[in-house]
Amino acid sequence: IYFTEEAKDRIYKGISQSLKKDGVLFVGSTEQIIGSDVYGLETFQSFFYKKI
Repeated sequence: IYFTEEAKDRIYKGISQSLKKDGVLFVGSTEQIIGSDVYGLETFQSFFYKKI
């Protein structure tokens, strides 16, 4: 499934707001969140993001 940049922005913001501090988001091996820091996420390991 492909999303527009606007849709991805809404999705990432919603996920970020749903995660508690230090919560972890796992994404598929073909997925990547470009500019994850904008959403309060940091790359924890490949395909893992942590709420900061």
